[in-house]
Amino acid sequence: MSETLNKRRSSMRTHRFGVGQYDKLINKLNALRKGKRVMETIRNPDLKQTNKPFIRVQIERS
Repeated sequence: MSETLNKRRSSMRTHRFGVGQYDKLINKLNALRKGKRVMETIRNPDLKQTNKPFIRVQIERS
């Protein structure tokens, strides 16, 4: 049992390993084109929320 757990945990760590910045952008654009909900992580514009330095916002399709 623990042998399969270690294999799964190891494969989860390498998931998306080697995916570059441009590949992520292409994947997001393809998902937007298909009409899927795509999220982007940005810095929080409200500087008073020190417990949340980054927030996730949905990308609007224009």
